[in-house]
Amino acid sequence: MKIKILSVLAIMAFSFTTIAQTTCVVKTPCGDFTFNENVSVSSSQQNGVTRIVIRNNNGNVLSTRTCNRSGQISTSCSSSGGDGDTDICDFIPAFLKPFYDCN
Repeated sequence: MKIKILSVLAIMAFSFTTIAQTTCVVKTPCGDFTFNENVSVSSSQQNGVTRIVIRNNNGNVLSTRTCNRSGQISTSCSSSGGDGDTDICDFIPAFLKPFYDCN
């Protein structure tokens, strides 16, 4: 039972650390916007007005922007710190590593 609880805590810590390290920059004709989580962007244009909707992975709207400019929209996300390769083996205690096939 103790191992199960510690495993759940390790997975939660891994998930939190992975999410906390992500930074996404959305470049739009309306400006550049930075978010500390993965995002998706949708846009529409009508009568010369561009409407941009930025959502997180859960589909929640983080930001809606409108402007009278048209142009390219790009999103780039990166992990901050470390080598960019996140592995659960980096976060769990040594005694749990055999259960996750960590070396």
